[in-house]
Amino acid sequence: ELNYRDSLYQIVTNFIEPLPLKPDERKKIFLNISDIYALHSEFYDDLRAAGRNEKGRTSRIVDLFTRWQDRFLIYAKYCSELPDAQEFLDRKIKQDANFAQKLEVNINHKSDFSLRNYFTY
Repeated sequence: ELNYRDSLYQIVTNFIEPLPLKPDERKKIFLNISDIYALHSEFYDDLRAAGRNEKGRTSRIVDLFTRWQDRFLIYAKYCSELPDAQEFLDRKIKQDANFAQKLEVNINHKSDFSLRNYFTY
């Protein structure tokens, strides 16, 4: 969970915020990934708390997932719109040299994480 949360953080800080995009383009490409990052940040804290003491750990973690299950439904939007986001990103890269260059810089210098990897989560 920590690694996943950290990967989401990289997307937010290295791609969503610094890339030269109009608000509607940012929304088309990154969908609700900022909301997903916020969800996993909170969930990670609760998961750590649930797993602290060995006694009763399993039931606390099961209860945690049960309490959080409805909040994970935000993935429905992400998953259903992901193919369109991929296509839009590909077109944007081909049509906008400035964007493509900034994207390349961000991939090579700010992150060990490829933006394309984000589309496979």
